[in-house]
Amino acid sequence: MFQKMCTDNEKVFWCSFLIAQRIAQNMKLYSDGNFVKQCLIDVAEEICPKMVQEYEKIDLSHWTIARRIDEIAGEICDTLKDKVKNFVSWSLAIDESMDNDTAQLAIFIKGVDKELNETKELLSLQCMNYNWCWYLFWSPQCFW
Repeated sequence: MFQKMCTDNEKVFWCSFLIAQRIAQNMKLYSDGNFVKQCLIDVAEEICPKMVQEYEKIDLSHWTIARRIDEIAGEICDTLKDKVKNFVSWSLAIDESMDNDTAQLAIFIKGVDKELNETKELLSLQCMNYNWCWYLFWSPQCFW
């Protein structure tokens, strides 16, 4: 019985990660987690009323979504750092864009490892101002 309870709790925990990842991928508000949870509960009530209690256990508050997205971002950052260490050749691309009258600097990295596996990733997105430009050109290690 304890094994089943532990497994159910793990499923509830991982469901919150899956939903947080979808919210981040679609650039939705963190508070949309509560809306998603209510939709899941509504569907469960119609299709499988026995599952309603399981859906109610999923914590999708905006604080939880923010923590989950932060953890996912940390994992992605660590993975990218590991890949960058193995690059035999790499380049940076810089692009300026405007979002709501705010200049933003997008920095991309493209690299190849010794097996010729290519990696292209957005490294950073920063609001443009004098301090950021100085930091970019005088402290390139800030990305690693």
